[in-house]
Amino acid sequence: MEERYPEVIKERPEYIAHHYTEAGLLEKAIDWWLLAEQDALKKSANVEAISHFKRGMALLKKLPVTKDNTLRELRLCATVGAAYCATTGYASQEVETVFLRASELLNRTGDIPEQFPILWGQYAFYVVRGELDEAKEHAQAMLAAAENKYNRLMQLEATVALGLTHYFIGDVIVAYSYIEKAAQLDSLDRDRTFTYICGQDSSVGNLVYMALTLWLMGELDQALDKSGEAISLARKLEHPFSLAYALNFSAWLHYMLRKTDSAEILANEVISLSLEQGFFWVTLGSVILGWTKVSAGDSDQGLTMMETGLQNYRGAGAGLSQTLQLSIEADACLQAKELNRAIACLQEAIEMAEKTGEKFWLADIYRLMAETYHLMDDERAAESNILKAIDIAKEQNSPMLLLRAAASYVRLTNKNNKKTALMLLKQVRKKINGSDDLSDLQDAELLLKELKGS
Repeated sequence: MEERYPEVIKERPEYIAHHYTEAGLLEKAIDWWLLAEQDALKKSANVEAISHFKRGMALLKKLPVTKDNTLRELRLCATVGAAYCATTGYASQEVETVFLRASELLNRTGDIPEQFPILWGQYAFYVVRGELDEAKEHAQAMLAAAENKYNRLMQLEATVALGLTHYFIGDVIVAYSYIEKAAQLDSLDRDRTFTYICGQDSSVGNLVYMALTLWLMGELDQALDKSGEAISLARKLEHPFSLAYALNFSAWLHYMLRKTDSAEILANEVISLSLEQGFFWVTLGSVILGWTKVSAGDSDQGLTMMETGLQNYRGAGAGLSQTLQLSIEADACLQAKELNRAIACLQEAIEMAEKTGEKFWLADIYRLMAETYHLMDDERAAESNILKAIDIAKEQNSPMLLLRAAASYVRLTNKNNKKTALMLLKQVRKKINGSDDLSDLQDAELLLKELKGS
């Protein structure tokens, strides 16, 4: 078959692996199972990649521990990590196990081409677990390794990782500096080997985080443009996991923009694609979709969907973005007038922020807390929380979070502080660039009419 049917070698390497396995030629069989695993990963056939990995590992157990066999195991583990990330979630037990084993084997073998993907895998595990300090250390190790090798593609991957990590920490200016640097390192016609090794395309990832960071910076139209570019690029690449990635974070952006209809479309597509491909993104997609249902008046179904989605996301060990997810649930609870449940979600979100250092959404969490206490007629607590929201938004250099907090301050504060609140809203509104039809901007303009009339 190797000599006479080269098309089989190219398209179905698992056939050759099977025949070597049956013949008892185990080293050859393992090498072909690795090729089959790599081929499946390129086709986004993640379940098949995991199956091939398991076949190769089963055969390795029958062989003595040698340098060559150690390398075989290392390569099997380093390759399958991306498949587990896509199916079980970045922070799952399976991801932790294979990358820890790969790291252990790497210490025995020294510097080999698989070193950087293993560093990336460890970074991805820690960042999605919500262990942001550990993730930042691994991202910095990735950048050091990339610069040591003068490898532009590795530099791109590491710089994207640092931008993402600083975004979640809430370092808006630092995050955007890394995101801009990554964009400078990037190009449309570059080698995309790492798209398949890591399981997702870094250009797509950088575009979605550029969009989310631009929203924080008050550049709303630019944020929408970059989000659309991410989806378009993922479709062009025909890489399903990268498309699911782009759709998920674009759904976040449309939630932030309060664009309910488009958020629903994006959430439905990411859920549909994830169910078809076996991706874990169905979990977070369900949170956004549930919010849109509550906004449309279907509180029972929407809140149940959100709760289930978040539970399943957490069940795979994920901690990243829980502050946002809990805040979205609290937002929905406010709409459904379930005020005690909203407070419970927001208190948990604050605890998670303190535990993980994930503070990118903390200002809006305190804003929602203030809105909820206001509805519960606890004006002292409302005022205290809205002032915290304002302070955090200022500290993080986020005009958009400050605009929201200032608008709430105008609504919630007493007459003595009303003019101060309106002046703050007027100042920050000048820093926001976006279409007049966006609800946050419409809200601000309506409130500022009070200032003109006073």
